[in-house]
Amino acid sequence: MVVDAEQDGDLALLAQSLDRLELPLLLVGAAGLANALPPACYLAHRQRLPVLVVAGSMSDATRQQIIFAEREQALGIVDIDVEALMTAEGTHIIQQTIKRAVAVLQDRQHCVLRTCRDADARQLIDRLCERTQLSRQQLGDRISQTLGEIALAIINHAQIGGLFLTGGDIAIAVARVLGAEGYRIGAEVAPCVPCGTFINSEIDDLPVITKAGGFGGPSTLRDALYFIEEMYSGE
Repeated sequence: MVVDAEQDGDLALLAQSLDRLELPLLLVGAAGLANALPPACYLAHRQRLPVLVVAGSMSDATRQQIIFAEREQALGIVDIDVEALMTAEGTHIIQQTIKRAVAVLQDRQHCVLRTCRDADARQLIDRLCERTQLSRQQLGDRISQTLGEIALAIINHAQIGGLFLTGGDIAIAVARVLGAEGYRIGAEVAPCVPCGTFINSEIDDLPVITKAGGFGGPSTLRDALYFIEEMYSGE
């Protein structure tokens, strides 16, 4: 079908009539016609993109924030056995963690990687330091690096709408694994809880929210998830 148009209004009429055609079609040529097409022809509907939460902090504040958010949000919590990571089965544990987290995200649920399920888990650190002959700093660095690698693998296998990183060491480790050269703050979710983007990283356009492990009230994580959801809702 070849259509002649003398004015831009003719192209607009043609564009508006396309949805009445019952046969498949392929538009060829005419940049003016492309400009006249309604947005529905080329823009996909917004989707609810899930957030990956890396909660490496063992603080009580972080544990309470996860519990609070779980009551009000569709969360999938993947608990990581830190002690098991330090054994010969560590590689298998990592692969299972990645698999479970990807499944949660593909189901369009926010996913929380949690290293501290209850207060007793915090007592493991001294035991692990003694068993592995590492200082608390060395052990913390190794755990943070592993969590960063897990986060990268998850991001490579699932579509996410943003990252929430709690714990300074965790945020730094994830940033390094993603190749980030910096962090550009764009907004504030709550006092001292920024939202921004990593600079020159694997996920340049994704919002990243960071929070100190022991900081914030019970609703901080829930508020952060709402914040990112609203960014994709168009509201």
